[in-house]
Amino acid sequence: VPRAPGASGGAGDLPACTAFADALLRGREVDIDRPRALALLTKACGIDADDVDAPGDPAACVALGELRRDGWMFEIERSDSFRAPFIRAANRARCSDADPSGCAARARANLALATADAGVGAPLSAGQLKGAVDDAERGCSKGRDARACRVLRDLAYRGADGAEATRRLRAVTAGLVAACTRDAAVDACVAVDDPTQAA
Repeated sequence: VPRAPGASGGAGDLPACTAFADALLRGREVDIDRPRALALLTKACGIDADDVDAPGDPAACVALGELRRDGWMFEIERSDSFRAPFIRAANRARCSDADPSGCAARARANLALATADAGVGAPLSAGQLKGAVDDAERGCSKGRDARACRVLRDLAYRGADGAEATRRLRAVTAGLVAACTRDAAVDACVAVDDPTQAA
């Protein structure tokens, strides 16, 4: 059975654990094993460590929060403790102009928290969306991160008038094109080439 480097024992390579957990959840090149994915995400997030300063991958925390919030049929029960991983991701993700590497995770975490705070089906105001939009735009524009660009694309029309939505979509396209041409990021190139993915 394939194993991610460092996915068991020691701190290991936390992003590799996160990627392996994602593969286990989706059945990409491995058999689906959601309980094992849950265990890996919990470890990679560092949420259950006794040490509050324990290392953790913010992307793992977001995935863990989503899994705890949504559950998975009869394999994984929903949990009221889903906010804790989102809070950890929002507080730990690096998202600045100097280091935008965690902006996609922080944007997703902030959006999940705002949605949970607003209640099921309640619309979010521009103010509630601001943190997630700002983080996603920084990650897309400054970090050339296709994941952040996808978050920004998904938020383009939320809490925004037509002019602001158009500005956001242009930022998405510019970020994806830069990621594709400067960084040879295949996922960004695919998104630019696919009209359903790009702005």
